[in-house]
Amino acid sequence: MNFKNYHQKKRFGQHWLVNEKILKLIIEVADLNKNDFILEIGPGKGALTTKLLDSSIRKLHAIELDKDLINFLNIKFKNNEKFSLQQGDILSVNLDSI
Repeated sequence: MNFKNYHQKKRFGQHWLVNEKILKLIIEVADLNKNDFILEIGPGKGALTTKLLDSSIRKLHAIELDKDLINFLNIKFKNNEKFSLQQGDILSVNLDSI
């Protein structure tokens, strides 16, 4: 999938986080450590996901509603053992199963 041809879907309320200063600030304020297990809801194009995976966290599990983004995200993060992805609506996901 070529992300340049992908357009945000209003029905999902998609907005891409692209501001590097904001991304850096989120990571800084989160004060992440090697024991953290992160649940990311709606990773989108993976901008924040990338920063989180580059930090010292133990694991990141992302839940993405948009089926069109699943393949792209799996390809983008396929070599990162800290990453796992699930397609679905966070309101329907059994969080105890994660």
